[in-house]
Amino acid sequence: GPTRTYIDPVRFISNASTGAMGFALAAAARALGADVTLVAGPVELATPHGVRRVDVETAAQMHAALEQALVDAPVDLVAMVAAVSDLEVDRATQKLEKAALLPTMAGLNWRRGVDILASLTARHAAGPGPRPFFLGFAAQTVDEGPEIEGELLRLGGAKLESKSVDAIFVNRVGVPGLGFASSTNAGYLLLRAPGGAPATVQPSGPPMAKERLAGWLLARLADRLGGAGA
Repeated sequence: GPTRTYIDPVRFISNASTGAMGFALAAAARALGADVTLVAGPVELATPHGVRRVDVETAAQMHAALEQALVDAPVDLVAMVAAVSDLEVDRATQKLEKAALLPTMAGLNWRRGVDILASLTARHAAGPGPRPFFLGFAAQTVDEGPEIEGELLRLGGAKLESKSVDAIFVNRVGVPGLGFASSTNAGYLLLRAPGGAPATVQPSGPPMAKERLAGWLLARLADRLGGAGA
């Protein structure tokens, strides 16, 4: 789901993520026998049966919860489905009055937020011994036209590298049947290839229920995760 960047005690900036894809993935992994920790932003969704849930609001809280989960026990898969706020700000300690809101907003100390996924891969992907497999998600706006697939793959490939993940699922948002606030989704799974070779690409096909897409994703990753769920 989303995170919130508070401006004052009652106002915040967020996004349209509902958390549905992340909850579907958690439920699908649990159904395959995995022990699942679900770090959830502020969403109105029931916890999947058998899943341990940690509720957070801000990006800093989400980051801390994920770091704690990685410290508490060995982790096979980190699936970062959250839509984390891109900005942070030193929020006002008192509610801003309406007349002062616009002038105050311009003077606030805005800064880039921490890239949680890139931070996690930098800390936990290297070194000896078993390491988690990192799966990222990238929601992109791409205009209609003949180059939709190529542009999505370009954007997904760039994030595969910048976040140093093992795989990334890239999909469009802002169109019916895809992405945020939709019961269905579709896109492309990019899997990092060994030795610096080009990433392999697997299209998910026409839009499908997010619950079914979650199963599709885990099946595609089974070989990379030691055959679990195959």
